[in-house]
Amino acid sequence: MLVVSRARILSETGPAQSLRAAETKLRDDLRAWVNERKQSLDEEERALTELRPDLPRDAFDMRSEAFDQRVRAVRRDSQRLEAAIQSAFRDARKELITALYPILIEVLRARGGQVILDQDNILLAAPEIDVTDQVIALYNARVAAPVLPEFDTLIGGSVNTAPVPEGAETQPPGE
Repeated sequence: MLVVSRARILSETGPAQSLRAAETKLRDDLRAWVNERKQSLDEEERALTELRPDLPRDAFDMRSEAFDQRVRAVRRDSQRLEAAIQSAFRDARKELITALYPILIEVLRARGGQVILDQDNILLAAPEIDVTDQVIALYNARVAAPVLPEFDTLIGGSVNTAPVPEGAETQPPGE
């Protein structure tokens, strides 16, 4: 009987750490992307508010509706991008787990074991049956970190930028 800490393998190995770093970068890129759009929308909202007294009601309503469409588009796009990041990370983590099993089988056979139990489900075990360090060394030597897509690839031109309807420009008449 052997014991291994799957949690340690999926947190301490190089491929797992690389994957977490890539996920963090994607989430940071998404946050920056959202913040840029939020700042732009905030500026547009201020400009629209300033124009309100100078515009006929129907022109203001048209501009306001166009602005609301852009706000909804940014929300949809950010939700879509967040879901894409979660999906890519989940798939990559599955790759890491799948790559673990051949190594576990190899260690099991090399040690003449009959079963490998996850250390998280065991209250007490003799240290000599814990093969986690051996598995981590083999995993680091043989497994490459899955590659997450770049943020620009996730955007891929499919991000909605709601067009400004004709006649709904944000400049006041006469400027």
